[in-house]
Amino acid sequence: MIGAGPGTELLAFTSASGCRAWLANLPLAESQQLQALLLRQLNLLADTALPPGERAEILELLRETIVLAQTSCSRRFAGKLLPLAEAEQAAYQASLALWLALEANYLLCLQENGQLPERTALIAQRALSAMTWALQDDCRAGFLPSASYWRRLHGIYRAAESLQLTHRPVADKLRGHASTNVAAAYVEPLLIAAAQPFELTPRQLDLVARWAQRWSGKVLILAVAPPDAPPGTRPNVPLLTVDLAGEQPVLFKPIRNDGALLRWLDPAKLRKSLKVRLAALADGVSPELLQLGKDCVQPACAELLKQVYLIWCKGGPLTPRRTSRNASCQLVGGIAAIHYQLSGEAFRQPAGPARLNKQELDEIATFGSIAARRRDGDGEQYALEVWQLAEEDSAGLRLVRPLSQPGMRLGNGHLVAVHSDGAQGFLLGIVRAVMVDTDAGCVAALLRFLPGKPTAVALRGTGVTAANEMFRPGLRLPAVPQLNEPASVLMPSGCFRPGRIVETYSDHSRTIRLSHLLERGADFERADFEWQ
Repeated sequence: MIGAGPGTELLAFTSASGCRAWLANLPLAESQQLQALLLRQLNLLADTALPPGERAEILELLRETIVLAQTSCSRRFAGKLLPLAEAEQAAYQASLALWLALEANYLLCLQENGQLPERTALIAQRALSAMTWALQDDCRAGFLPSASYWRRLHGIYRAAESLQLTHRPVADKLRGHASTNVAAAYVEPLLIAAAQPFELTPRQLDLVARWAQRWSGKVLILAVAPPDAPPGTRPNVPLLTVDLAGEQPVLFKPIRNDGALLRWLDPAKLRKSLKVRLAALADGVSPELLQLGKDCVQPACAELLKQVYLIWCKGGPLTPRRTSRNASCQLVGGIAAIHYQLSGEAFRQPAGPARLNKQELDEIATFGSIAARRRDGDGEQYALEVWQLAEEDSAGLRLVRPLSQPGMRLGNGHLVAVHSDGAQGFLLGIVRAVMVDTDAGCVAALLRFLPGKPTAVALRGTGVTAANEMFRPGLRLPAVPQLNEPASVLMPSGCFRPGRIVETYSDHSRTIRLSHLLERGADFERADFEWQ
C-alpha cells in the first residue's frame, strides 16, 4: 500500500475507485450510523499518505454523502433549547467532528497540491464550503463559532489570495453554482455570521444561508479602503470590514490596528439586486419568481429580506449603543414562575374551594388545608437564577451565565422576568437570542423588554364552552402612552381568540374582551383588551 501510515489497515479504501465501491454499500437510511462510518474513514484518511491528487478525488466522492448524513443528523439538535440536553449535545458534537475531519483533509490537500493552481483553487473553495456548512450547524445548535474557526477561515482565504487564486472559476454542483470561486466561498460564511443568525428561527436561518450562498459572488473584497465622500456630498455607506489576521467575523465599525490585515466587503452589486427584489415584493411579485425560494411566504419574506439588506448593504444592524455592565441580576422564566415571583405565593384558584383543582381538594379533605409541602415545591421549581448583566441598552440586556452553573433551558421567544440590583421590581423580557460561547464558557441571552410594571393575575375563559374552565396564571401590563403601548395581558399559548371574553382576577374579578394579538412567543401570547 502506497505511503501507508498508522491505522491504514482499517481504512476501507486508498483510491477513488475503492471509495466509490465503499460508498455503494453504505446504509444511507441510517443517518447516525452513516455519520459515524464517514467520520471514522475521514480520520483514518487524514493519517494516510496518498499520491498527489488522490485525496482530493476521494473527498470529491465523499462530499455529497457527507452532506446527506449531516443534513439528517442536524435535526437532532437544530433549534433546541439551550443548554442542549445530553443527547442533543452529543449529536451536535458528532456533526462538528465530521465537519472538522473534512476540513482537515482539505487542508492536507492544500499542502499536497500547492504547486497546481487549478487544483489548489478548487480545494480551497471546497475547504471554505465545508467550513460554511459547519457554521450553519453551529448556528442551528446555538453555538458561537470559536476564535479558532475564524482564524482558520481567514487563513485559507489569505493563502488563496497570496497565490492569486481567489477569482479562478470553480464548479460546485453542491453549492448550486455552475461556476463559483474562492472569494465567493469566503464571503458566504461572513454574510451568514453578519445576519444576526442567533436571532433567527430555524426556517429564517435556512433562508438567509440560501441567499448568502446565491449572492455571495456579488460582493467584492477590497484590499484598499474606499475613499471618503467629498465634502458636501452624501456620506458613504460604511462597508463591512474583515481582519484577515484576526479571529472575528465581519466588523461593523472601522478599526485602527497596526497588526490588522484589513479587507472591505463592497456590496454595490448586491445592494442593487436586493433593492430590485424588495421593490418587486412590494408590488406583489411572488418570492419564487424572484428566486427567493419556493418556501418563502409573504409578508415574512420581505421583512427578512429587508433585515438582511440593512445589515449586508447598509453597514450593519440598526441597534442602540450598548453600555458595558458588570452586575448580577435574578432571572425567572415562564408565566407560571413569573406569576409566583410577582405574587409571592403558589398559584391557587381565586374563587374559593369550589374552584380548587382535584389535588387541592384532596389535600383539604386529607390535611384540612393545601399541603405546605406543595407550596415549597413550587418555590423550588420557580426559584430565581443568578445571571451576570454584561451589557445594557434602551431596548434590553445581554445576560451571561457560566456553563457549569445549572439552570433553566432557554430559547428564542421565551418569556422571562428580570430583577437587577437596585431595581424596584421585575421587568418582563422576551428572549431575542440565546447562544453558547464555549471560548468564554458561558450561556449568553439577549433580552428585549416589554414596557410597564407587570401584575400577576388569574385568567379563565367565559361562556358555555368554558363553564368548567379553571383559572390559569397570567400577567397584565399597563398602558404606556409615551411608547404608544396599549394595556395588555400575557396568557399561556393557545388562549387567544379575537373578541374572546375573559375573566381576570387580581384582588377582585373583572372581565375583559381580547382585541388584537400583539405578539406570539414560544410559550405565551400577548393581546390588548377592553374592560367590560
